[in-house]
Amino acid sequence: MKAIYLKNEGGCKKGDIKEVAEGYFRNLLAPKGIAVVANDVNISKVKKELDKKAKEVSGSLNEAQKLAEVIEGRKVEVVSKANDAGKLYASISSEDVLSALAKQGAKISGAKVVFDSHIKEPGSHKAKIDFGHGILSEITITVRV
Repeated sequence: MKAIYLKNEGGCKKGDIKEVAEGYFRNLLAPKGIAVVANDVNISKVKKELDKKAKEVSGSLNEAQKLAEVIEGRKVEVVSKANDAGKLYASISSEDVLSALAKQGAKISGAKVVFDSHIKEPGSHKAKIDFGHGILSEITITVRV
């Protein structure tokens, strides 16, 4: 019998249509909600769902690319406390950088700040903002005491 997989399971991806044994389907796949019978109605439902998800992913990808272009090359200033030797009491965190970008009007959610190394002293440092989907944007962080 043919089954449509609703979840990624055992080498099959969501939306795959595979020939499976009837007992395997009845005893494992159907009770756990992993697959449904491949009839015309179920095939059209799954295809619509996959198309909808693909549109959402492409929309978020376009949004991330636009935001990366806006942020590329920006200079961000972060103020932190330091000891007498000039070392910062705490490293500059991703939250510090994202809040500084938010103050400039660039609200970023779901992105990670990737530092070359921990920022523990004042000065100018480079960092990358990772938006996912392989989209990176480089910024300059200036740390003042």
